[in-house]
Amino acid sequence: MISSLGVGSGLDLGSLLDKLVAIERQSGERLLNSRQARAELKLSSIGSLRATVDTLAAAVGGIRDFDLDLAVTSSNKDAVTATAGEDADLSSYLIEVTQLARAQSLASAELTPFTDPDAALGVGTLSISIDDTTVNIAIADGDNSLRDIRDAINASALDIQAAVVQDGAAWRLLLTSGQSGTAGVMTLTVDGTLDARLASASMEETTAAQDALYSVNGLDLSASSNTVADVLPGLTLELKAPTTTVVTLSVGTNADALGERLGRVITAYNGLVNNVKKLGAASPDGRTSGPLVGDAGLRSLQSSVQGIFGRNLSTDFAGNPFRNLASLGIQTNLSGEASLDMSKLKEALAQDREGVEALVKAFGTSFSTTLDAFEGGGGVLGFRSDQLNAELKRIRGDRDALERRLGALEQRLSKRFSALDSLVSQFQSTSTYLAQQLSSLENLIKTA
Repeated sequence: MISSLGVGSGLDLGSLLDKLVAIERQSGERLLNSRQARAELKLSSIGSLRATVDTLAAAVGGIRDFDLDLAVTSSNKDAVTATAGEDADLSSYLIEVTQLARAQSLASAELTPFTDPDAALGVGTLSISIDDTTVNIAIADGDNSLRDIRDAINASALDIQAAVVQDGAAWRLLLTSGQSGTAGVMTLTVDGTLDARLASASMEETTAAQDALYSVNGLDLSASSNTVADVLPGLTLELKAPTTTVVTLSVGTNADALGERLGRVITAYNGLVNNVKKLGAASPDGRTSGPLVGDAGLRSLQSSVQGIFGRNLSTDFAGNPFRNLASLGIQTNLSGEASLDMSKLKEALAQDREGVEALVKAFGTSFSTTLDAFEGGGGVLGFRSDQLNAELKRIRGDRDALERRLGALEQRLSKRFSALDSLVSQFQSTSTYLAQQLSSLENLIKTA
């Protein structure tokens, strides 16, 4: 408000000027605020759409490079389990375990213990043999106590764990083979003046070495370890306990792992479908329409993903009986949402595991390419975001132009009101002068 306006005329021209400028501002800002609100809502909606596309792309990436592995089920996991490699046969096996493999343990004799673990035990060579491998350990003065010999055994190349344990007032050397089964039997000999109690012939066997005894489909077998990897093609058996009844191991395709990954894709796909419907919904009166109704980017995305599970794909697998994911149990309802029929997926895997794997990978690659066109700054949705950001920048520029226009309008009106104020002031002065002259004339007439 220009405070000097109206001083000469007595009219409230300053308030009138402010009201005229405010009316002009209100009209311009109403249009700009409406444009800004629409652009910001669309930009936020595009951001929401991009987030659901990113989530779907991540899920699809999980099946693009997916290798369908095999699963092994056991009728008694506490007794026998197994893991399957790619070359395992789809089959079932009957397993019985008679005994588990275990490692040998030796201890210096209870009747001839060591009374001082730091006392010298002579010098010479301690020779230890396991499974046709012999290591000779030189024992010299200064490093020849029971504890020193323990440390020398643990530092040797042989897989043996040595410990010095206290037994009442005495001490004993305890040796445990790191190799289970009869192949891990330890033989210790000494020469020179080295204490004979260190030889295995003078020790007690606290745990006898034994091989695992088991059978596969009635065939009796043995192994030095409870982990057996060289009997059944592609299978590694883990023997855990002797059995009282036959254990059935069944090797099949891991349908659950594939179903889980396809489930992630379906969940993300349904999230995108519902978001597209919400953002692009059209109402008869337009008042409850979605913020992206009619948007070109949304329409393009919708047409690209609609019916994706029913589209036929070519694979590198010759004679593949499966052409699309609908044949693997993925179906869509009338609202466009997808679901997975696990029983149908398992039937397809039982029919042709390699065909299913080839189709899933082809679908992942194809769908990833489709989504790439919408992801990132260079995608369709990124381009729409850039357009809306440019619109918001133009609106900021239009606000600056409005302020400049209102400033110019205020200056023009101020000049005109100032001229009006001066003119009215002159009229008022002339009127006062004429009134004074008429009053003087009237007095002269009365006195004449």
